[in-house]
Amino acid sequence: MKATFSPGMVGGSGLITGPTAEFMGSIQTLRAQGFNRALVAVQVRNDGRLPVTVSSWSVAVKPGGTAFQPFGESIGPALAHRLDAGEAANWAVDMARVKALVDLPRACSRCLKSACAFEPP
Repeated sequence: MKATFSPGMVGGSGLITGPTAEFMGSIQTLRAQGFNRALVAVQVRNDGRLPVTVSSWSVAVKPGGTAFQPFGESIGPALAHRLDAGEAANWAVDMARVKALVDLPRACSRCLKSACAFEPP
């Protein structure tokens, strides 16, 4: 099984994802076409010979390893999801949730010095 990260956007007509460098260069064009909500997407492909079941997925921040597992906010097939050999599926979550995860260490260091200022989106 192989998982690939990609940025994405969602609009009235659907979800679009792509390789990071190419995607980042086309954000303005996508917005003009009605794609207005930034996402983090993952494509999971079963590159083996036997079926696999995807029971969960998460976005992790390195080096700390803090992870966000989107329960009710995940876009994509319901979990647990079976992938037969050669099949792929996509899941995504709003970029604001991932940004909050990335900002968490900075917010927590402020919390240690004063009153907690971190509020999730």
